[in-house]
Amino acid sequence: MKNSSEIPKTVKRDRRWTLMFIGDRGKTIHFKNFKAVVMITLVVLLMTGAVAGGFYYLYQEETKKNIGLQKDMENLRQVITSLNNEKDILMARLVVAESRVEEKLAKVDEGQTEKNPEKVSQVSSQPDIGLQITPSEPPLSVDVEEFIVFHEPDINTLRIQYKVKNVGSKESPVSGKTVVVLKNTDDEPNKWLSLPSVPLVSGKPTGQWGRSFSIFNFRTMRFKVNDQPGPDRFNTATVFVFSLTGDLLLEKDFVVGIKAQTVSTQ
Repeated sequence: MKNSSEIPKTVKRDRRWTLMFIGDRGKTIHFKNFKAVVMITLVVLLMTGAVAGGFYYLYQEETKKNIGLQKDMENLRQVITSLNNEKDILMARLVVAESRVEEKLAKVDEGQTEKNPEKVSQVSSQPDIGLQITPSEPPLSVDVEEFIVFHEPDINTLRIQYKVKNVGSKESPVSGKTVVVLKNTDDEPNKWLSLPSVPLVSGKPTGQWGRSFSIFNFRTMRFKVNDQPGPDRFNTATVFVFSLTGDLLLEKDFVVGIKAQTVSTQ
């Protein structure tokens, strides 16, 4: 007989999850530790989502920074363009002002010449020693810089200016003549424009005529031509520099329109 004082032991329940598969023929397959696998899978998914969220946040921040930098770059480009336009306009106004001052000075000189013709004749009769070139002088070397075309639409006038620069010895002056030819490569040479107006042979001046100059360092040459619709008529300009004897010292091409500005004299 069993002792009534003995207390039966409770059976400990197994709290593990078990996944059981039943086949077509009734065979069972047990998959233990299913709960642990599910928990590990959930943890991996959460960590993956957290990492993906962090990368997405960093991507958004970098995108915002790039957009801000692009806006700043565009603003700087607009500021640079505005400053360049203001600079060109100021240069154009300066050229117009200088040309008007030169015209007024020329009128004053003409008035003085009319009042004192005897003094002018005496000065013109003196030999021009400073412009004589002796064979012992060093070879002349010149360059042309800062070629600019300006248009005044209210009076249909073109103004051209450039610097003739002495790039050789500064001990003695460089004297010579210069001519600028405005042309369109699609037109015939007889439609080209030379300043000052000189004959062209095969599209080039002969060197017998031109605007005279005598420089130690440089001189700004200025030309004006009226009754011109605008600089778009020409696409190329060639500056010729000759010695006093007519020898070609320099032939340099420029593109018309790079620094062209439409300037109003009002």
